[in-house]
Amino acid sequence: MKKNKAVVYTRGTSWNPGAISGQVDNVDDLLVEMGVNVGDIIFFHDEEVENRIGRPGLDRLLNLLEYEGVKYLVVYSRDRLSRDFNEYAQIVKEYSKE
Repeated sequence: MKKNKAVVYTRGTSWNPGAISGQVDNVDDLLVEMGVNVGDIIFFHDEEVENRIGRPGLDRLLNLLEYEGVKYLVVYSRDRLSRDFNEYAQIVKEYSKE
């Protein structure tokens, strides 16, 4: 498993459609500061999502983590990955294995 990619996951809501672009700008700048080549960043987005059902971007992200691995997973804030703390903790535990 080669962990040489940086992955950014963003999630918007129906009440704030511009949220994704702000999230991308912030995390993109962070990765560049860390020395990550812009070409090595993979973006996954889910727009106007209010719950876990119907989040194809997150499903693709988790598939990538499981089968290929990544060096960095960056989200603007913890609740963008999951608002449910137990689900968030499960994702971190399952996919942070070395």
